[in-house]
Amino acid sequence: MERDFLFISAERRIDVALENDSKSIEFCHLYLTVLPKTISSLTKVQELDLEGNRLLSLPKSISNLVNLKSLSLRNNQLRELPEAILGLTSLESLDLRNNQLRELPEAISGLTNLKSLDLCNNQLTALPETISSLTNLKTLELRNNRLTSLPESISCLANLYRLGYEGNPLSPELLAAANDGVNALLDYLRARLKSGSVESYEAKMILVGEGDVGKSCLLDALCNRPWKEHESTHGIRIETVKVAHPNGECELQLNGWDFGGQRVYRPTHQLFFSESAIYLVVWKPREGSQAGQVAEWIRLIKNRQPDAKVFVVATHGGPMERQPDIDQHELINEFTKDTILGFFHVDNRPAMQDKKTGVWSGERRNITQLLKAIAQAASDLPGMGEKVPRAWPDVRMKLVKSRESWMSYDDFSAFCTENGIKPGEIELFARLTHQLGHLIHFAGDPTLKNFVILRPDWLATAISLVFDDEVSRRNKGLVEIERLSELWNDPERRRNEERYPRRLHPAFIGLMKRFDISYEVTRSAKDEPRAILVGQLVSDIRPETLPDWGDHPSNGDCEQTQICRIVDMKQKSSVAEGLFYQLIVRLHKYSFGRENFDESVHWQRGLMLEDHYNGRALLEHIGNDVRITVRAAYPSGFLAMLTAEVKWVVEYFWEGLRCEVTVPCDNPCDQTPGSALFEVAKLITFKKKGLDQYPCHISGCDQLKDIDGLLVNATTPENDAMGILQENLDDIKENVLAIREETALRHVDSMSRFDNLDASTRTAIAKVEAAYTGLIKTLLDEARDGPRLFSFEAVNPGFFDRPNWIAEKFFLTLWCEHSRLPLPAINGKDDKTGVYEIQLTRKWLSKAAPFLKGFFTTLSLVLPVASTGAKLLTDADHYNRIKDELDFSQKCAESVLKGGEKVLKWADVGGEYKSASSTGEKHESGVRRVEGSALRELHAFLQEKDPGFGGLTRVQNRRHEFLWVHPKFASEY
Repeated sequence: MERDFLFISAERRIDVALENDSKSIEFCHLYLTVLPKTISSLTKVQELDLEGNRLLSLPKSISNLVNLKSLSLRNNQLRELPEAILGLTSLESLDLRNNQLRELPEAISGLTNLKSLDLCNNQLTALPETISSLTNLKTLELRNNRLTSLPESISCLANLYRLGYEGNPLSPELLAAANDGVNALLDYLRARLKSGSVESYEAKMILVGEGDVGKSCLLDALCNRPWKEHESTHGIRIETVKVAHPNGECELQLNGWDFGGQRVYRPTHQLFFSESAIYLVVWKPREGSQAGQVAEWIRLIKNRQPDAKVFVVATHGGPMERQPDIDQHELINEFTKDTILGFFHVDNRPAMQDKKTGVWSGERRNITQLLKAIAQAASDLPGMGEKVPRAWPDVRMKLVKSRESWMSYDDFSAFCTENGIKPGEIELFARLTHQLGHLIHFAGDPTLKNFVILRPDWLATAISLVFDDEVSRRNKGLVEIERLSELWNDPERRRNEERYPRRLHPAFIGLMKRFDISYEVTRSAKDEPRAILVGQLVSDIRPETLPDWGDHPSNGDCEQTQICRIVDMKQKSSVAEGLFYQLIVRLHKYSFGRENFDESVHWQRGLMLEDHYNGRALLEHIGNDVRITVRAAYPSGFLAMLTAEVKWVVEYFWEGLRCEVTVPCDNPCDQTPGSALFEVAKLITFKKKGLDQYPCHISGCDQLKDIDGLLVNATTPENDAMGILQENLDDIKENVLAIREETALRHVDSMSRFDNLDASTRTAIAKVEAAYTGLIKTLLDEARDGPRLFSFEAVNPGFFDRPNWIAEKFFLTLWCEHSRLPLPAINGKDDKTGVYEIQLTRKWLSKAAPFLKGFFTTLSLVLPVASTGAKLLTDADHYNRIKDELDFSQKCAESVLKGGEKVLKWADVGGEYKSASSTGEKHESGVRRVEGSALRELHAFLQEKDPGFGGLTRVQNRRHEFLWVHPKFASEY
């Protein structure tokens, strides 16, 4: 009955649209399975929204809608693209998200006016080559399908600036290119198209296990090399293993990586683990499987690469050795057959020895069988057989055969050119080959850009020399640069092939910084020698006292605590091997010793930090978890930042682990005081359902805990930051303007310029910082393709007082996301670089207004602190002009809101923005969808005006998030 009513409602809407000559009509969420026949009469309609129905197809008569420019079929049940759509040649926007499409017809090429095509959340396995005919396409959304490859013809889409690819099982090469932005992906596909392509059959084979279990001898056996004894492996050794493809039609090249087994190497070795690899966990029966830590090694692999394929291989040297005894059922039960592909017992040494020569010969037991099993597993790895530009695999092989450990970038470029890679493709080849782990080159780093490390094992061995150095260990990880030179280039201690040229030492130090292994410290005296701190070698003893950290916070400060609980996919507490060493290095800019290393406070399981007005923090590694406590006038901002950093490191580096943000019990019971942890996300979920209490899970405790009491320790979700600002906006504005006046009187180089501010002022700054962080995180996806910060002013002020305006011209100014200042403030106020005259429509402004109001409010509050902190903006007149521009931008947004709407939130509950690839449809609804599309439309406008975005440089921060910064700040990334 209800469905009949809804169908009648749809018919009435058609009648009303015909009567009013409407250009737009919507039938959202009417549960329609068919459309009214009269829909064919809507020949003047330009926008048709059918979102949220149950349509399996469309009537042929819909092709009568010849003026239709926008069609939304989001959230229906289409299994194939309705043929009627293919006749709508005026279409500019087609939204097919959340259907069940398995393929697209080649005839889609007829929709040549399409500018936006959304195919997210379908079941597509391939795209037709004819998609290249959609030459006007600007945005193509393909997220969450089943695409393993993309047609090379996409590279012909010259106007494409936005390509959503996440959530597809793309090959490693395509993912590496796509992660670098749409231009890199198009360049890669263009290289395949222009140079021709070949199928690549190459993968890693990684051997891990404890020391002295025979990994190096096993690699020799797999390479069919003569038997010989090996010394313990320092770092990594790489050798090539070639084996026939199971189908017999080609050969697989497996790059065998032999990892040293010492525990100190484990955090570094994980850098080289990859998805497209076969793993051999090697153990020696004589030691027993427990001593060999087989399960621990598999767990280490799984935490880093959850889809890894593993063979468990027992080795020994002859018939008198102990036979393998390992509980296969227990291991398979824990890790599943999808992970453990087989158990083998092999002899690395041949069966017979010539007594005169001592040479071993004959069969090596089960080596042939192991090779066949490896070949079968490798043939199914992601990207195996993927097409790559014709010259690329050949050049990679020639680089390996050259036996060179490194080259200057100029020599590398010349080598590539001589071997068939076109000059315009060399930078792309280097970038993607680096991302795939075949070589190491950081083009954006001034110290590293002129060097290409061709053998990662050679670099790993250099780093292992530091880890193994007794002097460095005695100094608790503080290593003078001259000591590094002794370790890397000592003619008396190292053979020529084991020495590292002095000119490379700065690059090695830079690489150790890039890999979160070490950082260069600041010494108290200028004449003290330069030194680095190696995170893995710091003291394991906690200081007896912690500076200015008593039992209770200081007057005016509050304390908040969160615990990052690290768990595996089965929700079991798990080890993130090397996590705290990374945190010591990554967070050193907040260290007490950032100006004088002697004041640093850190040990292997603890770290103290300080961020001026944001307070100070204590991080402790307790069990497998990280406990973070912050004391400040407003601790939420610093605590949220530190929690987000820990969570990002865990979930980015260890793909098989999750970081659950929890709070401790506010009133521990008598059972196990303080042991209960409550997950913040679940508390918020209960709260949103109208519940006030949450049950304690500790055995023997039957209390229901007050949710508000527990959430006292939780950081304010970033999406609520704007709401907090709005509650006392006038007071905060007054505070931040006072900050500009007060700090401008001090020397801008003084690190103490914020130290003497009172608690209320420090609170105000921290809240603004939290709001800005929330704003930036909301637009992470959009930063891949263009800048996020801007302001605008009208060419003809006062237009918004006219009730019927449709479109107006504006001057739009781009901002640097590092300094948080507009480009004229950096380039000089008379420099118009990054300032554009564009036309904005009332429709666009109305759609984006709730977001823009909060956006410009935040920028206006950030400006006083940013301008002082960046040491760039001292001209009061120029400052006031920017402030007036931001005030005008706010007024524009408020005018179309008509003063009645509340500023909408920027992100969903939880405080940590995630891309659509990890969260599905959730973040693409509501305001998140509006603000993202609004910024993408602005990018489209700017692309036409200036594809260089005013000279802004795209960089990546330590979380691999893209930012657009003025070139003078690019070196800081």
